[in-house]
Amino acid sequence: MAITFNDLPDAVNNLHLKLDELEKLICEKRETIPIQREKPLTVKEAAKFLQIAVPTLYDKVSKKEIPHIKAGGKLYFLESDLMDWLKEKRVKMICEIQANSENYLTKRR
Repeated sequence: MAITFNDLPDAVNNLHLKLDELEKLICEKRETIPIQREKPLTVKEAAKFLQIAVPTLYDKVSKKEIPHIKAGGKLYFLESDLMDWLKEKRVKMICEIQANSENYLTKRR
């Protein structure tokens, strides 16, 4: 459907009404979706999640090599933090390294 210049006011008004409807629907959906809070993991749970020994986990905490929370004299870990930490440790494949170096060289030129 082609919109002429004379049709613009009506088209903008219709668009505005549809945006209002969308905003209302989004707000209604937000209210029905429960907020999921991440349960912190204990030292044992985090070690099991990472498949490492508890002393190894304590060693990484003492060296500040792994994200953690210290509250009330206890250590806690968030699964999302641990997943991000693991992803940072991922070894890149040769094709990824080559692509990164090509992008770098292209941008430098």
